[in-house]
Amino acid sequence: MTATVLVGFFSMGDGLRGLSFGVIAMALVWTGAVSAAPPIEAYGQLPTIQEMKISPDGEHLAVLIGQGATRRVQIRNTSDLKLVTSTPVDNMKIRTLNWAGPDHLIVLYSQADEILGYSSTKYEWGQGVYYDIKRGHYYPLVDSHENALNSTFGTPTYALNIMFGQPMYRRVNGGDTVYFTSVYFLDRQAIPTLYERNLKTQLSRRVDVGSVDTQEWMVDNAGVPKVRVDYIERTGQWMLFIKNHDVWTKAFTQTALLDQPTLDGLGRDGQSVLIDVGDKDHRIVKSISLADGKLTDTDLSAHDIFIHDPSTHALIGAITRGDERDDYRFFTPHDQALWDAIAKGFAGEKLNLVSWSDDRMQVVIKAEGPKYGDGYFLVDQKTHTAKWLGDEYEGIGPDDIAPVKFIHYPAGDGASIPAYLTLPLGRPAKGLPLVVLVHGGPEARDEPGFDWLSQAFAARGYAVLQPEYRGSSGFGPDFIAAGYGQWGRKMQTDVSDGVRDLVKSGVVDPARVCIAGWSYGGYAALAGAVFDPSAYRCALDMAGPADLRLMLQETDYDSNPSSDSESVRYWTRFMGVKSPNDEKLDDISPALHADKAAVPILIVHGVDDTVVRYEQSKRMVEALKRAGKPYEFVTLKGEDHWGSRSETRLQLLQAWIKFLEAHNPADPPTTAAVASAAVSH
Repeated sequence: MTATVLVGFFSMGDGLRGLSFGVIAMALVWTGAVSAAPPIEAYGQLPTIQEMKISPDGEHLAVLIGQGATRRVQIRNTSDLKLVTSTPVDNMKIRTLNWAGPDHLIVLYSQADEILGYSSTKYEWGQGVYYDIKRGHYYPLVDSHENALNSTFGTPTYALNIMFGQPMYRRVNGGDTVYFTSVYFLDRQAIPTLYERNLKTQLSRRVDVGSVDTQEWMVDNAGVPKVRVDYIERTGQWMLFIKNHDVWTKAFTQTALLDQPTLDGLGRDGQSVLIDVGDKDHRIVKSISLADGKLTDTDLSAHDIFIHDPSTHALIGAITRGDERDDYRFFTPHDQALWDAIAKGFAGEKLNLVSWSDDRMQVVIKAEGPKYGDGYFLVDQKTHTAKWLGDEYEGIGPDDIAPVKFIHYPAGDGASIPAYLTLPLGRPAKGLPLVVLVHGGPEARDEPGFDWLSQAFAARGYAVLQPEYRGSSGFGPDFIAAGYGQWGRKMQTDVSDGVRDLVKSGVVDPARVCIAGWSYGGYAALAGAVFDPSAYRCALDMAGPADLRLMLQETDYDSNPSSDSESVRYWTRFMGVKSPNDEKLDDISPALHADKAAVPILIVHGVDDTVVRYEQSKRMVEALKRAGKPYEFVTLKGEDHWGSRSETRLQLLQAWIKFLEAHNPADPPTTAAVASAAVSH
């Protein structure tokens, strides 16, 4: 496919690159051939455009962009995309970009480390800096010296140079101000603390000190802390406090050993706060008045994602997740009309609202679909035009993306299991080799749209099944609850039942199936190789837990056996056991049954993983070695649980593809298949 690039950061990828709403701006010419698959590097490296945010005044774009390990945070003008500044961040694990007013960009990053006197175990700690456009310089967001202490809190002490959660931006007394949660030490006790950082004066102060049980705060538009949430883990008591006249008053409490309420931001009026409450079977959204703490019902769904005004922070809309695309709805006709105009211009594509200016006139969206591939656009609501900004993955254009179908198949007990099926280009859907790609969580789900792992497999000739086994989120509370107690049991057979259904339909060759997964999906891959090896030819694991008793003990139980951790309660509910020492855990731990493995297993793990510890993979490797079973073990230096570094993420994919092609090779497309695909594409 050939097309003219209208506007872009660079000329990368093919496809349609400009449009006016409702009118295609240029003609497309089909070349009559299926192009060669993009190289593995195109999929395995971090996205070329990793994140993009527009400034509140619509004048600037902040972009996290790069190729391979070379990463930069750029700021560009929206008018002509001219570069304002570009900062290398090659060795930093950047998590988010956020504007704090038109002149300050917040850059949040993290690193895995131990903190002497606070934690003897390595954890992933959040930190931040901000860029001042007028000064042309970066400054630390968290100031450990607290250079302008509020004297209310007594003798100055040193705060940890870390932060928890997302900072809150407010414009206070005409100045850009950021509020965030960190900790400081009082009598050798780490206390969650709310801090304020004035980005203009560069002064910091402690605004409020919580208790050891404090989780988070919310400040109003004047910078006054109005809401605080505490959670007593041992008893499961969740409490919301509202502050009026300098006094914190308990406005809501619920005992929640599991399924805590959540704080969902301000309500539509900006004078109330929303909370998601209830148990696993029934979640509802309630509103609490900031004036008097009165609790009222709402018409909002607890399953939606809320959209808040970037300036007033009041609720203005909601996103309902769909199986194939998302539904955006706004509460005012004006906002809805603006979004509908964008949707009309990108008809047939899956759209994501990425960022917009305060006046909604400049909007960054990501479009995914057959016309535009997987790329970013800057929409100007005044001129009703859109500028192409770039593909998310350089070198992967619309013609390279394999089609994805949302399907259902029957489990062995008759339950209907949703799934995504990706079919390779240039090959008929008959007798295909298959990769079963299992998502993590387990209370999570695969999303519609571009998935770099499944697309990488499909580009090599494999069909890819992504089963949404019972226990997955996004399909209702009953579906999640159906997974309780089914870890390694029906959650596992749900996966292999999908293979059998595709074999029955003739889409998949039963002798050419491998299972792969990350985190819980890695566990499912190991369990498939050990407990159901007849269904698979090989297994690919990334950071999967292999010894569940050890996993729960590492959660914190081993260091304090009398503790009643919410994390332990969460995991034991899915695993169907009573405690971290329950012998039933051994029945579903792959490392304790390695002698049953009947297929080759590839194990990959990052040494800085703080979610599933590296020791888990070492246990599995040692067990396979003792049992004399075939395996390969790849260690990712400096990598965490999420594939945050480009070089190690690529190392993972290269190892997976090499192992897969060695143990479950795909057939090259035939000439007839290529011709057929060219006609039908």
